[in-house]
Amino acid sequence: MVANDWVYSVICPLLGCIAANCMWLSPLKDVMLARENKSLGSLNPLAYGFAFLNCIVWLWYAVLIQNYYV
Repeated sequence: MVANDWVYSVICPLLGCIAANCMWLSPLKDVMLARENKSLGSLNPLAYGFAFLNCIVWLWYAVLIQNYYV
């Protein structure tokens, strides 16, 4: 039963963190292209601002409840 606890308490949350970071970094190519062209084009910066604020709030919540895998 100890192995199951370790998988559920460490491995699964870690995989979730990796997946979340991959999703966060997925538009990096478009952002770099807009930066290179010095034009937003069809890129909506408002969505990135809200995503950033969402991450800050979740980090604050994780520290508050002392569960860093939230």
